[in-house]
Amino acid sequence: MSDGLFINFEEQHSKMEKLCDKNHLEFSLLKESFPIIMTISPIWEEAAQEKLEFQNMEEPCPAKTDPEATIKFIFGEELTISTANDFLIDEALFGKIKNIAKKMHYAYLQLYFAHKKEMNQLSV
Repeated sequence: MSDGLFINFEEQHSKMEKLCDKNHLEFSLLKESFPIIMTISPIWEEAAQEKLEFQNMEEPCPAKTDPEATIKFIFGEELTISTANDFLIDEALFGKIKNIAKKMHYAYLQLYFAHKKEMNQLSV
């Protein structure tokens, strides 16, 4: 039963990886404790290099994402979104990331509880 759930979770994970790769972002998923937290950040090396290049210009620097910036999707009793530093992202990309994050969270919960149910049945 949980094979299909695992495949669903892996599909969402793969979608997030592809979306992040395409947009020079990376993500992590902390799922070992409550609340579950997904963190999106720029690829540090690229963002730091871009920031360095613009610091050496005489003209005002266009707004760029800080290498230390993050967006956190915190799945507690409700979804809370937290940002740190200057994370610049357009609305369409943010919406895609948020939708995949919610689907991945839901798929993980289904997988977690299916696994828990299977373990309880084996111990009986």
